[in-house]
Amino acid sequence: MLTDSDKVRDRWKEYVEDLYDKNNKPQEEDMHLETDTEDDVKGPPILFSEFEAALSELKMERQKEKMGYQHNY
Repeated sequence: MLTDSDKVRDRWKEYVEDLYDKNNKPQEEDMHLETDTEDDVKGPPILFSEFEAALSELKMERQKEKMGYQHNY
């Protein structure tokens, strides 16, 4: 585990550079849309109300983090 602040900074720099490295990203021909997925693998459809509730919960958690609340996982 990295504890030295310079080493942590350098590791984050390396991570971000790898993340945004265009040569390292998959090419368009390597990606494909899965259209032939079986219905039982997809699971039930998500209701818009469920989406809204999840989004609202994420926003509330983000606000709590900004105000300094700790998660109780």
